[in-house]
Amino acid sequence: MNIEYYDRIWQEGRREKESARDFWDGRAEEFNTLPDDDRPEMVTELLLSRDMLKSDGAVLDIGCGPGKFSLALGEHSDSVLGIDLSGRMIDLARENAVSMNRVSFENISWEDSSLSEKGWEKKFDLVFASMCPGIFSAETLLKMCRASRGACYLSSFASRTDPVAVKLSQAMGRMGDRERWEKHMYAVFNILWLSGYFPEISYYKRKSVKSMSAEDAAAIYCRYMNIDKGDTDGRGFVESYIDSSAGNGILLVESESTVAMMTWRV
Repeated sequence: MNIEYYDRIWQEGRREKESARDFWDGRAEEFNTLPDDDRPEMVTELLLSRDMLKSDGAVLDIGCGPGKFSLALGEHSDSVLGIDLSGRMIDLARENAVSMNRVSFENISWEDSSLSEKGWEKKFDLVFASMCPGIFSAETLLKMCRASRGACYLSSFASRTDPVAVKLSQAMGRMGDRERWEKHMYAVFNILWLSGYFPEISYYKRKSVKSMSAEDAAAIYCRYMNIDKGDTDGRGFVESYIDSSAGNGILLVESESTVAMMTWRV
């Protein structure tokens, strides 16, 4: 098996970029108001312990969202540039970082960005991507290595159990995000290994309870199930299921996951 094999299985079921932009714009407020947790601190401690985060270093945060990790990384580095496909995520990130001059943001797609045109070839001491859907192929992964002159960090679900997604997948006979997540880090590790890098992996477990309106839940799970806007039957099935499961228009979802944190030097 070669890089092309792992690249192919990784990209199965990938969504179109334009629908992804709309989706993350629509979820920006939700991500910005999530309760504070210890993940940014835990990740920075991991990077510091491996000497991958330096006080005089430059960091690129791919898929930065509303900037929570960018701000944490900025506490331990000279400069951080966060980029995201979602313009609304970037607006919120700039608001959150208004008092930290060393952190800046740009509304740009990692897939579309040209390292040579941006002057990003070997520019960053750390290239960082936490739970980032913009890293979805061998090309976008190895592009991280070309932008780094020191180290890279990538995290994603190794496994995740979402009871709503599981039941919808079973009922509709579709591949949900669980199957993609389980292939994700498997493909990443093998592509890096075959490219001459030596990735290290750490894991942590998470439990979460999410409350959302039935309308928001239907939009989210249509995306989880890879249902496009033109699939009225599919969308109708998901909406009916959500309506029947929600109490007073609110859906509560308890999920468990194992997150893999991968680091490697370039």
